[in-house]
Amino acid sequence: NFTVGNVCEGFFIEPANLSEIASGTLTFAWDFGDGNTSVSANPVHLYEAPGIYTITLAANSGFNCLDVFQRQVTVYELPPASAGHDTTVSKGYSVQLVGSGGVSYSWSPIAGLSNSEISAPIATPLETTDYEVLVTDQYGCQNLDTVRVSVEEDFRLVANNVFTPDDNGQNDSWVIRNVETFGDVNVRVFDRFGTLIFQETAYQNDWRGTRGNDILPDGTYFYVITFSASPRTYNGALTIIRNR
Repeated sequence: NFTVGNVCEGFFIEPANLSEIASGTLTFAWDFGDGNTSVSANPVHLYEAPGIYTITLAANSGFNCLDVFQRQVTVYELPPASAGHDTTVSKGYSVQLVGSGGVSYSWSPIAGLSNSEISAPIATPLETTDYEVLVTDQYGCQNLDTVRVSVEEDFRLVANNVFTPDDNGQNDSWVIRNVETFGDVNVRVFDRFGTLIFQETAYQNDWRGTRGNDILPDGTYFYVITFSASPRTYNGALTIIRNR
């Protein structure tokens, strides 16, 4: 008699030999069903391919009395882990990773991920990163795959063109999306006569349409955004509207 547990591809089986005899000694002959044999009392064996195999144990006493016992063992195929296709994202922006092939997932590194334990987390890396996903299937078998998220230093910003600084908690300040990614951003705002009315380096999305302590009138103004580390420049118009 023996017991044996199912295993995942690439793992050894370790049959537990439960054979016994009232007196004398036993010798053993194992057939693992894949062309390999052993005479060890407690062998270990590695199958080269997944599948269902019949293991045969022959136990022989010192008087040549023979008994034979069989069990089947399943070698599970590893899950088809996939981390998705390599992709590119602008610095400060996000991309959704797409893992598949199992019932549970674990991503690493966790920095820049919205949730490292789901199949499709949101990644916001600040530098090119290789994300590895460990995929586990219903049998507990695991496999790995990797996806590269390349980060472009393209200084991509999106400036809102309208804001309403009327203290209602909505759209009260001028927002430049992704400005917080670049600490050296120089933001300038001019009125229609070309007069500089606002300037700030490392802008924090907190300008509420004022010039010093003075509230600016509703109307259209013009902005220029530059970087010390890039020749890229953003120019555009923005409108201040106060709901009275």
